[in-house]
Order: sequence, then C-alpha cells, then structure tokens
Amino acid sequence: MLVGGFQWAALWLQARGSRWSVLAHAAAGLVMTCWIGAECLVIDSFGWPHALWGGLGVTQLLLVCVLLGVLRAPSRGREFSSREGGPR
Repeated sequence: MLVGGFQWAALWLQARGSRWSVLAHAAAGLVMTCWIGAECLVIDSFGWPHALWGGLGVTQLLLVCVLLGVLRAPSRGREFSSREGGPR
C-alpha cells in the first residue's frame, strides 16, 4: 500500500500536469528502493523479484535525475580545475 500509493500519486500528479510530479516521482523511486532494501534485510533473502522491483526504483530515480539535468555532460567550452574546485 505504501509503495503503490507513492507510485499512484506520482502518476496522478503527472497526468494533471502538476509541477510537483517530478518531486513525486523522485519520492516514489526512493520509497520503492528503500522498501525493497529493507525487505531484503528483514527477511534475510534476495531473489529475482527484489532485483526487478529494486532496479525499477533505481531506474525511476535515474530518469528523474536525467529530466532535471543532473546527469548532463559538461559543456565543451569550460575546463574543470580540480585545484580551484570549479570551472575556469
């Protein structure tokens, strides 16, 4: 109920075109990933369904990161200086 509720809420917000849908998808992916991880720890077992559902949660989080531009490659015109901690 908990994991499904977050997923349905994210889908509902996306269908309505809400600006909160990206945050809802991030929360849904995080809840799914944490739930599967905690379940594996509690039952002390890991099977292919855990890999499937946990992988889908991680995929949802990665897609949100791509949508937000977090995983975007740096532009070619800027060099990164590790000594200064930022672009030159």
